[in-house]
Amino acid sequence: MSRKMISVQAISEVIKDLGDTFTTKDVSEDLRMREVHRQLTRHSHYHAFVGGALSDHRAELDIKEIQKKTSRGSIWQKNRIPHIQTTKYSQTSVNQTFTLVCPSCGGQLQSTIGNSRIKCTRCGNDHIINLKDETHAKQIVTREFQSIQDELLDVKKSVNITNAELAIARINKELSVLRSELKTLEKKRASGEYTPYIITIIGLSSIIGGIIVYFTGCVSVSIINLVFGVPLFFIGIALIRNSNKNFKQLRTRIQSLEDKRKEYHGVLNRGGR
Repeated sequence: MSRKMISVQAISEVIKDLGDTFTTKDVSEDLRMREVHRQLTRHSHYHAFVGGALSDHRAELDIKEIQKKTSRGSIWQKNRIPHIQTTKYSQTSVNQTFTLVCPSCGGQLQSTIGNSRIKCTRCGNDHIINLKDETHAKQIVTREFQSIQDELLDVKKSVNITNAELAIARINKELSVLRSELKTLEKKRASGEYTPYIITIIGLSSIIGGIIVYFTGCVSVSIINLVFGVPLFFIGIALIRNSNKNFKQLRTRIQSLEDKRKEYHGVLNRGGR
């Protein structure tokens, strides 16, 4: 990208509507220039490109540079008095106001027909506009705003894709740990080495033994078996219930993570939408 891409015809049209003296940014910030050079306006040297084009074609544009390096670029002066172009609006309609959309923040810009500068009350940015036709002005600013919206949408899609990829990686890691725990628990249950089952069986065996011994006349031994077996049995039952609860929660958590992962894969498949 260079200043050779700047349209001299567009510059000429803008200069016609400016005063005898103007700055580089008065030209580069004009909405007509921004409309013609939509791609260049995103370049950090856009204003410098316009200034270079003004310098290269000063003879053709019939202008001269009277001061360099101001806050708004060089100051230029027309060599001849410009022709005053009349508008199609009557005196009563000149002061009519219309509302546009700020291309920087989306706020409302209010101005009168033929006004050359609008300041956004929301973001404070200045916008050059000297269009005689309200409808055309609205169309240009709307296209500018739509372009910004499209760029923001692309950024949002990119962020969504990145978040989805990071979330999927985190979920996969957590699922690996949970599935390992579930597999270990199922293996213990299947092998008969599950501690709550063993405790429950020992307690139940002690209770049954105590009842049998009681009928044989060994009351003291029966009482010892019952005192030992009953608490052990209920402890085993409580452990089994708690284990079943944890087992169910583990499976529910795994299912929830798998559903969430599907949602993030859907985001990736839709390109971040």
